[in-house]
Amino acid sequence: MLFIPIALEQNRKLDKRVLEVNVWHPDRGKLFPFPERNYKPVVLTRDAEQNKAAIASARAFINQMYTTGDGVNGIRYIFQDASYGTYVSVLNSLKVDSIASFVVYENSIWVLNRPKPAGPQLFFECDIILLDYSDVIYSQMSFSEKMDHHLAPYRAGAAKLWPTLVLLGLIAILNLKQILRKKTYTLTNNTSSTVR
Repeated sequence: MLFIPIALEQNRKLDKRVLEVNVWHPDRGKLFPFPERNYKPVVLTRDAEQNKAAIASARAFINQMYTTGDGVNGIRYIFQDASYGTYVSVLNSLKVDSIASFVVYENSIWVLNRPKPAGPQLFFECDIILLDYSDVIYSQMSFSEKMDHHLAPYRAGAAKLWPTLVLLGLIAILNLKQILRKKTYTLTNNTSSTVR
């Protein structure tokens, strides 16, 4: 209960206007090859109404790709003289639809589906190595590895909160001391009144 206000305060401080985007670069092509797909082009221009219809159609296609597990096709958003707002709205729609597999390169965003592999796999995405923790791997982990796996996302936030945690610990210790003193004082008073 003590941590809820602190967590809410930290959440308020987060800048929710920022989207993390990984960009592909040909210099890293050997380590991270560009994903091959049959990309359907979606050209976006300054025409807001045309862009709105094109983005809605592309979103429906992407959702169908993810629903059917399509690993052959993809969408390529091509920004031809499109506004920055159009670019951000495409990234935002990917975030809202929980589309994790997309590549930003030059004037395009390439959207694809990476169906989950059958067994445990180690695969690469841009600068991040992602390990697929399937049930088999997770069940083989030791207790400390499982704890590390679950706590890893919270480490950075906890490191920023250490002064608060130390202060809460001190307050808890002082409260315990106060409670113990009151019990001792009450016991002493009850004993002395009984003796009289």
